[in-house]
Amino acid sequence: MLNLSRVTLCCVDCVNHELALAAIGQCVQKCAFARVLFVTDRAYEIDGIDVVRIPPLASRDAYSHYVVKELGAHIRTDFVLMIQWDGFVINPAAWSDAFLDYDYIGARWGWPDDGHAVGNGGFSLRSARLLRALADPHVAEYPIEDVAICRTYRTYLEAAHGIRFAPDAVADQFSFEATYPKGQPFGFHGLFNFWLFFQRADIAAFLNMATPAILGSLQCMQLAKNLADLQRNDEAAMVANRILGAHPGHAEAARLRARLAGSPSAAAAAPTPTGIKAAGRNDPCPCGSGKRYKACHGALA
Repeated sequence: MLNLSRVTLCCVDCVNHELALAAIGQCVQKCAFARVLFVTDRAYEIDGIDVVRIPPLASRDAYSHYVVKELGAHIRTDFVLMIQWDGFVINPAAWSDAFLDYDYIGARWGWPDDGHAVGNGGFSLRSARLLRALADPHVAEYPIEDVAICRTYRTYLEAAHGIRFAPDAVADQFSFEATYPKGQPFGFHGLFNFWLFFQRADIAAFLNMATPAILGSLQCMQLAKNLADLQRNDEAAMVANRILGAHPGHAEAARLRARLAGSPSAAAAAPTPTGIKAAGRNDPCPCGSGKRYKACHGALA
């Protein structure tokens, strides 16, 4: 059990309550945090979890405002590990105390080319110093909170408050989202990445908690396609069926289900799962088996 005595684990969620609690559970199975905090609009009595009840956050803007301007009042430790329902700790052995040298670490985004690619807020480590800096009235526009912190106001936060953003190499050790992981980082974000860590029973449990909005999302469809690309056809069909159960007119899910039903080997010709970059044949498999990709998930294709 990894001891993170300077870190609060926090999830802010007023929409996907069960999934948020499941993500918290994934983290506390692997790490001992100074405090576990669930900020939500419902009353809960859960051993080991402090619940802060707030009015519902019904939009992305409301979530961003809360995280940027109000969350700091509830954090008593030097750092907070912010998670969302689709991101959690996967490899506590990848933790480094060097992470605590920075005020913000999140997975790199793949699209920026200006050196400000760190990063994603769905699984991110933030310092109490950063939370205090965000109270600055100059930080006034934040419809997407992680973009505001890491891009819109990054230069200002660095100059005015001395905020330190992790370099790319440290971010890669910490987490991944849409870029191919090097080895297995400490954590991850993104529903489309569940295929890397979840087996059939885990995916079934997720589907039982998923809302119609999640089932109709691009990320859920991407998960189904990733599973099919790896010839995990039963699991891919299970996801496609649940998508169609919630959204009977979902054409892409219907096509995938028909392909899986009509040709068990059809996935063999499909491309490498998207949502991450393709691994080299001699690279470590991102599933964490310790094998080379060509001898593990790569062999399936």
